[in-house]
Amino acid sequence: MPLTMILKIGLESSPEGRWLAVMLSDEVELVDKTEQALLD
Repeated sequence: MPLTMILKIGLESSPEGRWLAVMLSDEVELVDKTEQALLD
């Protein structure tokens, strides 16, 4: 579990890995941020 969280945090910080962070997350806020980043 801790390694997964470290991986998720690392992926959230890079635009290329953000989609994978969304898959690892159960938070709707992260999904919204990713969709907004894709639209920009």
